[in-house]
Amino acid sequence: MAAEPSHREKVLETLIDAADNILRSSQKLTAAEVSSSACIARNSIYRYVDSVDDLRGLVLARYVPAWEKAIVEALKEIDDPIDRLVVWLDTNLCQAKLTGHNWLMNISHMAKNSNATKDVARFAHRVLWGELDGCWKAIVKDEADARRWSFLTLGLLQNAFGQVEREYDFDRLRELVRRSGRALAQAAQRDQI
Repeated sequence: MAAEPSHREKVLETLIDAADNILRSSQKLTAAEVSSSACIARNSIYRYVDSVDDLRGLVLARYVPAWEKAIVEALKEIDDPIDRLVVWLDTNLCQAKLTGHNWLMNISHMAKNSNATKDVARFAHRVLWGELDGCWKAIVKDEADARRWSFLTLGLLQNAFGQVEREYDFDRLRELVRRSGRALAQAAQRDQI
């Protein structure tokens, strides 16, 4: 049985909820907005976070575990490195649509001075890169080439992320990304012969 959250945990969760709602509404994240939305005294916010910008990192941190879990779950029974790469691309694209990737990136970029936000962003990118590098090291023998193919794949994914919110036919985008990922991997294998 899970323990009841402490008062501190409850208040922090309320602050994160408030920040999440404010950021999603495109309002400016300020102490006044957060305190009003969370029904907490403005100065009390700083008992829970060092700065309002740290709330951006805590909002980001909400979405990273589910994204990581989706990738792990999708890949857990796939051994073939090309299939893993294709599923990795597809799962990341689906998570970008689910969470609003551009919105998450904007949160990260708006908190340039927040160590909490930087830490979450670094962790999220390590999660992404770890599996991607592993796929490519299994597909090609040369480590430098594996890194190059990883960068090309990341370029494909980042461009696809940019299309997610503008794309009316998301299924078609997914199909093209999967096919492109497979084509990259097959080209890399042919390059080794």
